[in-house]
Amino acid sequence: MKVHAERKLAAGEEVDTWRGVPEWAESMKGTRMSSDNLWKWQRLCTKAGGYFLDPSNSPGVGAEPLLFSPFSFGAMRTNNGIVLEKLLSDDAFYDALRMSPKLSRITIPSLVLWGRHDGAVPVAMAHDAYDNLGTPPEHKFLVIFEKSAHLPPFEEPEAFLEAVTRFIEKYR
Repeated sequence: MKVHAERKLAAGEEVDTWRGVPEWAESMKGTRMSSDNLWKWQRLCTKAGGYFLDPSNSPGVGAEPLLFSPFSFGAMRTNNGIVLEKLLSDDAFYDALRMSPKLSRITIPSLVLWGRHDGAVPVAMAHDAYDNLGTPPEHKFLVIFEKSAHLPPFEEPEAFLEAVTRFIEKYR
């Protein structure tokens, strides 16, 4: 996000939209995400060309409202977001969501699957998940789906099925 905003600003494009975003993105590193910041991040990701669900790979009419969210349609709408805000501001809940420190406990064969254009959970987190797995390198695999956002099973079902099948066959 920071790099995209800096490029837009340097080119003099959409200056009103991107002014202040590099500093804001930098200030978000390592901080707790509130629902306001989450929705701002989502809007900026979409504006930057990222998305949660690639419309050209959509599973069908009606799926977008349900799936166009890092949490779910229900979480977005519940009590005008009050429940989501509570979940994001609760220390115990937030700490439970931080999976990287716990991934080292996983030592069995592992397959990490991620969409390149995921606006909800950026692809950099795929590499973080892969790197933090306790699984020996020869038994862990990372597959990035180049035409997918947040939902590779729907956006690239054949490629997804192939990756999962190959992994299962290897460890059958």
